[in-house]
Amino acid sequence: MKLHVGGHQKHPDWKIFDIAPSDITDFVGTCTDMSQFPAGSVEEIYASHVLEHLSHNGELECALREFLRVLKPGGRIRISVPDFYEIARAFCADDLTTGDRFKLSRLAFGGQRNEYDLHKIGFSYDILQLFLQEVGFCNISRVDHFNLFTDASMGKVDPRRQDGSICRTIDGMRFSINAIAYKPAV
Repeated sequence: MKLHVGGHQKHPDWKIFDIAPSDITDFVGTCTDMSQFPAGSVEEIYASHVLEHLSHNGELECALREFLRVLKPGGRIRISVPDFYEIARAFCADDLTTGDRFKLSRLAFGGQRNEYDLHKIGFSYDILQLFLQEVGFCNISRVDHFNLFTDASMGKVDPRRQDGSICRTIDGMRFSINAIAYKPAV
């Protein structure tokens, strides 16, 4: 089984696991307690813009341990999180309007459209890598994109875009860190 954590787009090869039930959700639960999945039962996990919603006082480590537990030996996880470093750099540009800065702050702190849409931790690649290593993931690498789903992992920042959306077509600054890590094979 391939598990799309926090997914909002159906795909025939992936099952959706989300905290909120919906018409497309296959499994409902939190990534800090994935006890509904036996150890070693998942071939691959995809989690795009999920981990930043967990606190660094135990929730994040718990979720990463759960991901590691449910993955088969040698299984892969693909993770995308907002790049707090790049968002902060863009936020400090002198030529931004207040509206531009507000759009960037929403990338950093979440859209806050519901109780789950709140960011609790900021990531740089080295911080993400450290958390992954500390729970036991190996062969961690950064990639430009996954080409799996049309989601925030593909996003680039263009705060001046009039409709407030994230630009996915111009050569702007990437606002996501995309990383791949593996559960050790033995």
